Amino acid sequence: TSYQFQGNFNQATSAYKRAIEVQPALVEAHHNLGTIYLMQGQIDAAIVAYKEVTRLRPRLAQGYVDIGRAYGLGGRLDEALPEFKKAVELDPNLAIAHYALGAAYRHKGLFDESIIALKRAIQLLDGQPVGLPLQTQAYLNLGYVYRDKGLLGEAIEAFKAVNLLDGKNDEAYHELGVTYTKQEAYAEAIVAFESALKIKPDAVQTQNALRVAQARLARQPMSNQAQQSSK
Repeated sequence: TSYQFQGNFNQATSAYKRAIEVQPALVEAHHNLGTIYLMQGQIDAAIVAYKEVTRLRPRLAQGYVDIGRAYGLGGRLDEALPEFKKAVELDPNLAIAHYALGAAYRHKGLFDESIIALKRAIQLLDGQPVGLPLQTQAYLNLGYVYRDKGLLGEAIEAFKAVNLLDGKNDEAYHELGVTYTKQEAYAEAIVAFESALKIKPDAVQTQNALRVAQARLARQPMSNQAQQSSK
């Protein structure tokens, strides 16, 4: 494992393979081998290793999450979805399984199913400091889904939830600005984009979006600007 943490993937791979030769049923070695393969972009090899984990431990929900994640990274969402569903079936309280399922549904355009899964992940992670990064990602995905469905108010609340959890998340501030821009709430969009740029000043996409919002605000009738500033 130390080789893996040090980034010595070739040595780590050899070590795990030797361990498997000695103990073919060593689940951790198969799992770690799959993770190394995945980090190196060897998707098919990772899937084989992860499937060995589930063969040895067929009721280990995390194993199916790992297989699904590998399929997803390989662009094979239709194969990823059943793996995530299996993980949720085996362990309904495994937050990462619900998150992965929700993210996969989102990329498949199944927005209603995505919302249900992501909300369940958020619920399971609530109040768990160790789950904060995953909860942040779940809210981000939820924001994207709501916006894709045209539910801009709900999207704004989801992106704001990320800001409450992680005030240093430039992506959330940027997407909040994009959503406000879609609402033609340009004053709020400007504040959001400026917050994103405080975190990541060299973000060209955000710089451009800020200029667009500023230009549109300047063209708005003064009555509209006053309404926005009073919100």
